[in-house]
This record gives sequence, C-alpha cells and structure tokens, in this order.
Amino acid sequence: MTQLIPILQSIRNKKILISNFMNELLDKYEGAIRTGSSTEFNINDFQSIRLPIFHNDRGFVLETLIEYQRSMDFIKIQNGTVSLTPKGIFWSKSPKKDWD
Repeated sequence: MTQLIPILQSIRNKKILISNFMNELLDKYEGAIRTGSSTEFNINDFQSIRLPIFHNDRGFVLETLIEYQRSMDFIKIQNGTVSLTPKGIFWSKSPKKDWD
C-alpha cells in the first residue's frame, strides 16, 4: 500500500498541473485574441508550473505537458513556447472544460 501512495500523488499532481496550466493558457489565449497579440506563449511565463506542489521539478512539469500534448492534442509545445491547437481551441469553447 505504501508504494501506491507516491503513484496516486503523481497522478493527482499531473491532474492539478494540467487543469491549472490549461486554464491559464486559455486566459492568455483569450487575452491575446482581444489585443491582437501572438497566441504563442513562453512556457516559462506560466505561474501554474511554479506551484509549490511541484517542488520546482521542471522535469516533471515538462514531461507531464509533453505527455499531455501527445495524448490529447490540445497544445503544441515547440522551442520553449506553447500554443493551443485547433482541437484545443475547439474544446475550449465547450461549456464544461474537463481538460483530461
């Protein structure tokens, strides 16, 4: 049972990261659309990747986001930037956004 606790914590942390990151990305995207700015954002500018729960573990954060990119195709990460994909933009318009 004690071996299961870190696995469950990791799963929980991934869900927290994805939910917070995607909500922050959507806020940035909507702001960029309103102002006519670029919809590609520096991944290091996101507050959600620096939550204390992640213990400044950049490897965990990037690995989780890349895994999410591959499995859901809502985001595109390239050269230190992140953007919503057309699928992510479409999904963001649903009334109830469950990012995972």
